[in-house]
Amino acid sequence: MQSANHVVFRRATVPRDMPRGTYDLVIVSELAYYIPAHHLAQLANRIYTMLAPRGAVVVLNHRRPFDDAAVLPALAHRRLRRRFASKMKFVFDAAYRHFDVMAFQKPYRGLKRSNVQSV
Repeated sequence: MQSANHVVFRRATVPRDMPRGTYDLVIVSELAYYIPAHHLAQLANRIYTMLAPRGAVVVLNHRRPFDDAAVLPALAHRRLRRRFASKMKFVFDAAYRHFDVMAFQKPYRGLKRSNVQSV
């Protein structure tokens, strides 16, 4: 990664140690089901706060349960979907054999949401 001077790798506990700043894109991949249910709302709120206007969040979760997961993957995915849908514009939602993926975009001004439709 020598040529990617703008990339920073950091080990942190989320949502507590999330980076400060504004971002155009936040990707939550293979992570949400390891966060206790009572911290998922805090995670969603922190991500929303971090996003720049018109910024996007993409969430990808495996569908099968894990022995070391704090919550079932489907439950984590539904809870984040509900949180993001209440504040952001729906972009994409799809269920595949092994994983679920969704994307939302933060509005520029105000809240103009579309109905969530699965692909």
